[in-house]
Amino acid sequence: MKTKKLLVGTLVGGLVMWLLGLLIWRGLLADFFAANAGAATDLVRDTPIYWAGILGTLALAALVTLAI
Repeated sequence: MKTKKLLVGTLVGGLVMWLLGLLIWRGLLADFFAANAGAATDLVRDTPIYWAGILGTLALAALVTLAI
């Protein structure tokens, strides 16, 4: 039963963290980042590396689930 709770907590927590991250970074702070790009204006990736973001978010969600 403990493994099932860990898995469910990790998946739900990862999904919530991913959605909140998108809301904060791409929604609320998009204008700030566009105005303060500095010398990094032409360094945008054509395709973001989503698998790395998802893997990192799931790892963080697993750690938070274990801590709770």
